[in-house]
Amino acid sequence: MMTRRSVMAMGAAGLAGGVLLGGGLGQGTAEVLAQEGTATPVENVTTDGIGGGGTVSTGYGDATFALTAFALPGVDGQPVFNGGFTLSDPQHPDEPIAMVAQFFNQITAFSTAQPNAREIVGWATVNERGPYPFVLQVEDIGPAGSGQDTFNLVFGNDALPFIHTDAKKCDCGGFTYTLRGTVAQGDLVRFPITTANAGQ
Repeated sequence: MMTRRSVMAMGAAGLAGGVLLGGGLGQGTAEVLAQEGTATPVENVTTDGIGGGGTVSTGYGDATFALTAFALPGVDGQPVFNGGFTLSDPQHPDEPIAMVAQFFNQITAFSTAQPNAREIVGWATVNERGPYPFVLQVEDIGPAGSGQDTFNLVFGNDALPFIHTDAKKCDCGGFTYTLRGTVAQGDLVRFPITTANAGQ
């Protein structure tokens, strides 16, 4: 069963020609990383998501990331959040950063002027500590390798002012991490998703 705050690591097949979901976890799904709630996606709905990966310059090296994020309308009125997000910044001056999302609280199209932009709010571990809250804004602007797609991540203490959920109660231990730039050596893609009948 897909659940309201599920985070799934999508395989490469999930981005090729869209994603078809139905009767379970869906095609192209590798594993469920975390789940909470009982929402089930509405059948026969077409929506979209955003995904991809690449590198973002940090000023002292490159951070690499992989992302898949989409929300489906649930039959109980609650959205079904799915996807996965990881980031590695091995050259960070304080310590190497290995970030792994645990679940998403929110995935929104936050700007009518930027139809290919999405904001993802969730919780992630860093170097197996946490989880801590994060806010990620990404936008699919250009083709692969163009260096036009944008990436803006705020993680830990610095994310708290932008979140209006129970993340305000986070004891982040003083940890904070931010990264903003364009995507190089990769791509972000807005892709279609169709939920299938449960019998399919």
